[in-house]
Amino acid sequence: MQSADSWAQDDFYARYTLKPGKYPDLFGCSARIDSLGARGPEPRRPEVLSLGDSCTFGVGLREPESYPGWLSANGVETVNAGVPGYNTETALARLRHSSLLALRPKMVAIYFGWNDLAREAADERTFAVLRRLARYSRCASVLLRLQRCYWEDGWRNFRWVPQVSLAEFRRNLTEMVSLSRRVGAEAVLITPPSEPRLLAEDRRWAAEHSPAEFDDHERYAQAVREVAVQTGAGLIDLDREMRSRAGKDPRRYFIDPIHLNHRGSRVLAQMLLARLAARK
Repeated sequence: MQSADSWAQDDFYARYTLKPGKYPDLFGCSARIDSLGARGPEPRRPEVLSLGDSCTFGVGLREPESYPGWLSANGVETVNAGVPGYNTETALARLRHSSLLALRPKMVAIYFGWNDLAREAADERTFAVLRRLARYSRCASVLLRLQRCYWEDGWRNFRWVPQVSLAEFRRNLTEMVSLSRRVGAEAVLITPPSEPRLLAEDRRWAAEHSPAEFDDHERYAQAVREVAVQTGAGLIDLDREMRSRAGKDPRRYFIDPIHLNHRGSRVLAQMLLARLAARK
């Protein structure tokens, strides 16, 4: 992975955002980042705003192969606001304080889970407080460095708790739905899919993540479904869809245990296209 300094810029509210520019190799693929910190060309009047983490950004995929890229290729202008490493806490902070919703999309697609359940030395809110205190306290500054355990393999033993608790995960999703509706957009929640058969094959992924994360997956996916019911938001149950499509080849739709390849991204895009068509 490239040094974070080359692709990220500090953000007081969301910890960091993507730095505008063109990158020949960013997370395994070429990428262009616009002035809003989104992947792709400068937005005009997008129909869909895609919020998410690396699964939305499309790590290892060319821009047209990400699911927002597939939507745009089918005539639905989409802003890919996925940021690798984001969880619902950081994404919600960005949504509150950026101009993403000022684009007035008709739909906001919300796809989170894996970084929320990922283990850290402390939860995301603790680090948010430390970031504020680090200006005045050397102790807080030192403690803040523990947050690097998310990016450094050597810090794995310091990962104890989910970045975002299940209760906070639900609250954050609910708030994203509310903010989307304030600008007249339909909010659509997406359950995070997985391919557990690749756990044994992908040693690098297994070395960087705690086994407990995969154990929590269904609980977080179910929370997405419950929030959709409670708020009346739309639901794309990608987790169940991918399970129904599981065949002999575990890499048919996945790059690794959690990231979709170009075929998996196309499946998600097709599900969203069907939902958009049903609205018209």
